[in-house]
Amino acid sequence: MTSTLQQDAFNKLGFSVKRTMEIAQKLYEGLPLSDSNQPEALITYMRTDSLRLSNTAIQQSRELIKKSFGDSYLPKMVRLYSKESAQDAHEAIRPINFDITPTIANKYLPKEAGKLYELIWKRTLASQMSDAEFQQRQVNIEAEKYLFRVTGSTLIFDGFLKIYAIEDGDDKEIIIPKEVTKGSNLTLAKIEPKQHFTQPPARFTEASLVKELEKKGIGRPSTYATILNTIQKRDYTNVEKKRFIPTELGKAVNTMLEKNLPDIINLKFTAKMEEDLDKIANGDTKRDKVLLTFYQKFQKDLKKF
Repeated sequence: MTSTLQQDAFNKLGFSVKRTMEIAQKLYEGLPLSDSNQPEALITYMRTDSLRLSNTAIQQSRELIKKSFGDSYLPKMVRLYSKESAQDAHEAIRPINFDITPTIANKYLPKEAGKLYELIWKRTLASQMSDAEFQQRQVNIEAEKYLFRVTGSTLIFDGFLKIYAIEDGDDKEIIIPKEVTKGSNLTLAKIEPKQHFTQPPARFTEASLVKELEKKGIGRPSTYATILNTIQKRDYTNVEKKRFIPTELGKAVNTMLEKNLPDIINLKFTAKMEEDLDKIANGDTKRDKVLLTFYQKFQKDLKKF
């Protein structure tokens, strides 16, 4: 969906949220895939909060998985995904034609467009592939009165990881040598004294901020890029080492708005508004009732402000 496309493109390709949406728009509208310069639409609509794939897409992807990787990579049951509170007006972002592989697309597409298409193609296909399987081992090492413990894992079957890598941030997989067996005598190689201090939460990147917006129910797929663009354009934040740093102006504006318009400048307002809009669309409440309930209070606060 839009938010996870933006996060993945930032983490894997280094694209800003704004740039991701610009490229996705072109892939959706169509780009030439031959010397005839006739544009061809490559992906479905890129502003969506749905994880649903059409039956056609599922069938195409499963046929391609079986043909390209074999039966062991194709789960017996179709994999279906859903998300609570999704408007589901459009299906998930996916390739329109799975036969247009990244190898074919990259012959004709601009470099950045080719990279984003490949990411979408691989992630969609991976979502229908078999699980990866790991063997986990835990080793306990006794050293007089001390006990040292290490847990590691070894990849047994790559499954969907064959085409789509998972980003684990700074965590590195611990590989335990097969030679370590129960009762083994181990030799101390070296001691590394380390001291750790509690670190404050890391500042937001574009990817982690989009993730937080979605988690809090703030905004919609069509507004994530606008939100991130606005806080930079108005100098509410600076970006240092790809992370947002609030400016004095941003802090001052936020404090002023929180103090004077607390009903709007809070995390619950947008989420509540989206709920009300969904209720109006479903016929569970009246439009005028929602508007009046909001505006009567807002009008007084605004006048006072």
